[in-house]
Amino acid sequence: AGANAGAGAVRRSGVGDEHSEVGKTHGLLGFLYVQVRGYAQAEAHYQQALTILTRLKGPDNEDVLNVLFMLVGLADEQGKYAQVVTVAQQALSIAEKTQGPESKQSAVLRNFMGLALQKQSDLDGATTQFHRVLQILQKVLGPTHPETLTVMSNLAGVEQSRNRFAEAREQYEEVLRLQK
Repeated sequence: AGANAGAGAVRRSGVGDEHSEVGKTHGLLGFLYVQVRGYAQAEAHYQQALTILTRLKGPDNEDVLNVLFMLVGLADEQGKYAQVVTVAQQALSIAEKTQGPESKQSAVLRNFMGLALQKQSDLDGATTQFHRVLQILQKVLGPTHPETLTVMSNLAGVEQSRNRFAEAREQYEEVLRLQK
């Protein structure tokens, strides 16, 4: 019996970076690092996952899309709003190809972009994104779904940022009416 024989022995699969599970594990490690605020390590693992999964599965793939979602969340967590928009646009391109332009994931990505644009004072860009999200969610989830109403509140928040208080109040009151 060799050194690796017996119960509990560790065996290596030997797949190296040429296996999608290695890419997915990098993604899981990235998520772990986000939880402990190890953002540099998280980004390094997400980038490694993105490289592996793109090489093995192609750029327009659900696994690649999932890693891009993680990168969007990481950038948002760090307040890197320009990066949020850039990565979300890349992810949106994949989501629209793989799931359609009116998918829930497309709406979530557009909402991330809208919030990031609002934080960068691009209120026109934010409004455009939020209106598109609202169209999608009203169709997919319905007009009174809590996520739909959150986007309506986001639009009201943009109006408030423009100092259009009457318009913001009307929109917030409409949200309240639909919540009841």
